[in-house]
Amino acid sequence: MGGKVAMHFALEHHEYVNKIVIIDIGVKSYPPNHDFILEALCSTEIESFRNRSNIGAELKKSISSESIINFLLKNVMRDKDSGFFKWKMNLKSIRKIITN
Repeated sequence: MGGKVAMHFALEHHEYVNKIVIIDIGVKSYPPNHDFILEALCSTEIESFRNRSNIGAELKKSISSESIINFLLKNVMRDKDSGFFKWKMNLKSIRKIITN
């Protein structure tokens, strides 16, 4: 997402940008194809789980790729105050931006 943000900023605010190097993404529109992942994340109430493997098992009901599940589990952390699991990412904002 950083490459797209940088390109958009350079286009909209070219007066602030002298040079830009983007190495991770091309200049083209990509069709949405990860809706099922977003839906799986949003429908998984991770605060109700006691361990990561159970969260992974729940995600596996909607996502068949073990590597994607393992990647997503890197975004799980325990809340310091409550001890419950939570997403590191702002899932509500991501969903709002992607679905609009």
